Amino acid sequence: MYVIRPAEAADRDGVADLVHTRAEWMRDQGIGRWRGWVKSAEHLADQVAEPD
Repeated sequence: MYVIRPAEAADRDGVADLVHTRAEWMRDQGIGRWRGWVKSAEHLADQVAEPD
């Protein structure tokens, strides 16, 4: 069973890796806009553990 919990600062690198992996999968599947995910990965990961 999976459990969802709020992200913590220590999860930041894992989130960045997850977004990069998604972009790679999209690219491999021929799904467009994967480059946008690559460009956004670090920004999205930086939001981990922000209160808002």
